[in-house]
Amino acid sequence: MRPIRPQRPPAPPELQSEWDRLLAVMPETVRMAVTSELWNLEWLHELVLPVRDIAIGEVAWLFDVPLWAVGGEPFRVTPNEVRTRPRRFMEQFERTMASDLAWPIHIMRFRGRWIVLDGVHRLLKADMTGKRTVRAMALSEDDYANILFPPSG
Repeated sequence: MRPIRPQRPPAPPELQSEWDRLLAVMPETVRMAVTSELWNLEWLHELVLPVRDIAIGEVAWLFDVPLWAVGGEPFRVTPNEVRTRPRRFMEQFERTMASDLAWPIHIMRFRGRWIVLDGVHRLLKADMTGKRTVRAMALSEDDYANILFPPSG
């Protein structure tokens, strides 16, 4: 039985426009790691999901995907590049090291493997500090549907 979703507003037009712009320039390697639907981070954080440990190795493939921006330009650097050249990518490195591992990452199955919806900086920090697992909350298809912005109009 599907949970009843609360009535949600559509994405603000400026947010939808920015997302559409990002999708237009998103490399194929990133499309394998990021869903194409626009979802709401606040609604994600409102989900009450069980927390479990996941082996970092199950999501480590994301370390080689250019998920992060450099100088305001999206999809320019991978987490592994930040790890190996922290001075060159100081903004992302500082964000990684400032991330709080007490907060679980959010993961879900996408195209046959785990992706991270929220928490790649925490994932990288956990790996860089020698951890083998990271705390995670796994979304089901219904959970994911509950964080999607509805179509406008």
